[in-house]
Amino acid sequence: MLFIRLINSWSAERSFEVELVRNDERVFNETYYDVPAYGSDRERTDDQNPSTHLLEPTWDEGPATFELRGRFVDQEDDDWQTVLPVDADGEYVGIDLQFWEQNILGGFYTFETESERETVREFIETELERQSDRDRYGSDP
Repeated sequence: MLFIRLINSWSAERSFEVELVRNDERVFNETYYDVPAYGSDRERTDDQNPSTHLLEPTWDEGPATFELRGRFVDQEDDDWQTVLPVDADGEYVGIDLQFWEQNILGGFYTFETESERETVREFIETELERQSDRDRYGSDP
């Protein structure tokens, strides 16, 4: 998996938790608080949408079995919802994890060639640099 981009696609500020399991081992778990609403009027550093955040990839990008889970922190029903990258039909994928009112959906991108993967790596590097110039997305309350 090459990247995971979190998007609060709802019209209100939200709090949610994200977990990534790679080859049956949890490699990422973090809670994000007060994520701006989609279309928020918060300041856009370098024209970045404040409701969108790219996770820094700390896992190996090569082929593996992944499960991406999310849940809402601010709801009584806090069951995990799972998005399986296997649904993307490729070994090198990127995922938009979209948090709506009650559902969590995955949008998948596949990158078949090394050239495509290199372009994605450049995108990730650029986005992470741009994000470093704004308030931390999902900081603890």
